[in-house]
Amino acid sequence: MRLLSIAALDIRAMASRRRTYGDHPADDYHERIRSLADACHNLPGPLHIRHKRERRRAADNTLEYLWKTASDTQVAWMRITLGKIGFNYRHLDDLRARTIKDLHTQGLLGDD
Repeated sequence: MRLLSIAALDIRAMASRRRTYGDHPADDYHERIRSLADACHNLPGPLHIRHKRERRRAADNTLEYLWKTASDTQVAWMRITLGKIGFNYRHLDDLRARTIKDLHTQGLLGDD
């Protein structure tokens, strides 16, 4: 939820200032806005779940999926943002590394 809130604030700030905002300078603030919105659009999904344990599990799964599928730029923003609030994301970095390794092994990801 905090990640989504911060993304919304960053998007709002960039849209009103018409330039990038925060720790990630970029030439195209429209691209930054699109990137943040793209990364975070699934995060509110679990919020409708009534039971706290199920909501937490769904939120964890959503964040894990995002971490595995996000661009390097999106992950960099998430690392900085989550680091500022004291969230330990090391397990997500490990998950991303395993996912990328598995995709390479299966021939589904090229050598970039």
